[in-house]
Amino acid sequence: TNEELHSVNEELYTVNSEYQKKIEELSQLESDIDNLLQSSYVGTIFLDKYLNIRKLTPAISEFFSILYNDIGRPIETFSYKFGYVDLNMHLNEVLKTGNEKTLGPKMYSNSWYVLKILPYVVTNKINGLVITFVDVSFSKKMESQLQEHEIALENSNNDLNQFAYLSANDLKDLSKNLQLHLDKFKGLLSSQQLTDEFDELQNDRNILDRFVDAMFEFSNLGQIELNYQELNMTAVCHEIADKFKADKVKITILDNMKNAFADRNSVLFVLKSLINNSVKFNTSKEKRISIGEIEGSKYMRIYFVRDNGIGIAKDKSDKVFQMFHQLNDLGEGLEKGKGVGLSFCRRLIKRNNGQIWIESIEGAGTSVYFSLPSP
Repeated sequence: TNEELHSVNEELYTVNSEYQKKIEELSQLESDIDNLLQSSYVGTIFLDKYLNIRKLTPAISEFFSILYNDIGRPIETFSYKFGYVDLNMHLNEVLKTGNEKTLGPKMYSNSWYVLKILPYVVTNKINGLVITFVDVSFSKKMESQLQEHEIALENSNNDLNQFAYLSANDLKDLSKNLQLHLDKFKGLLSSQQLTDEFDELQNDRNILDRFVDAMFEFSNLGQIELNYQELNMTAVCHEIADKFKADKVKITILDNMKNAFADRNSVLFVLKSLINNSVKFNTSKEKRISIGEIEGSKYMRIYFVRDNGIGIAKDKSDKVFQMFHQLNDLGEGLEKGKGVGLSFCRRLIKRNNGQIWIESIEGAGTSVYFSLPSP
């Protein structure tokens, strides 16, 4: 019996030593947590499931009239220095739903703060709440600067459009006067050499005229007010295709295209420009154009205009969206474009929150894709 008692006593001593060690570890851990809270510059309150104060950081005194002696008291008995309506209601809502909640931001003492309420979870059960005040002054400052830059950019863009309009107007008058002088000069020509020189001069004048027209279109494009609405893309495509009945081109429209959410005039302009290019840069005996939709995403629709024209070399496909860039002039009647159509299309598609790109094989046709938001 003595031996058994001695053995039990040794076991109790061992268990007691282990418990003592655990108590020391817990005490150390609690000290670490206390020191962490003391050194934190973030105002934080820990509440139990009855919304009584369990722990707090010194920084919380900036927002609540709370001292360490107040631990154990209900949070609703204290006044706070933020204008949140019925804070207790928000606390009970997070306690009930378990969903984090953010209130604010609000300014206090020349700084911006948001109040975050998070559930305090123990073994997958909500056992209280954590209230934290987060300083978001830097984010608010960046947001304010971003807004200022956006306003400045918009003003610069308006100034650019105004400059383009005024410059184009002056250049248009100059071009008209130049044409009058050229007409008078043409009647005085006597030699073939002078006639050739005149033709070169006339060609340069025509190029200038095209650029001036493009500047007018560019300035007007930036001033268009967009009216976003749900569009029946099948109907819109049929509407624009009807305008090309006089051209010797077969246009096939794939039915049952999904609707888009965009500005109607913008989409009409883009489709008209793409079909114009498909007709112009096509030397086939039977010109064919197909318009349809490919699989996009839940939020974006992707449409295409595909032709059997001359195509575009792979190393030049990225250049077609550059302003005044002309790849070739193999259109009907060797008509030369302004080099701005696709640039305008890209600008309009971007204003409608979409993208536009090209896939083409030289000599085998071109497919132009553009995306638009879904309704």
